[in-house]
Amino acid sequence: MPVVLKTATQLLNVPVGPCRAPVQPLDAAALEKLQNLLAVYRQA
Repeated sequence: MPVVLKTATQLLNVPVGPCRAPVQPLDAAALEKLQNLLAVYRQA
């Protein structure tokens, strides 16, 4: 779960740095879902 929060924060242009080991970055499918979710909230 921390990787989702960190990635969302980075997508909102707040530099938080990468997750530390052993947490891995989001895979492409999860990143796309997160981007789509944030797009919905940006339109609101």
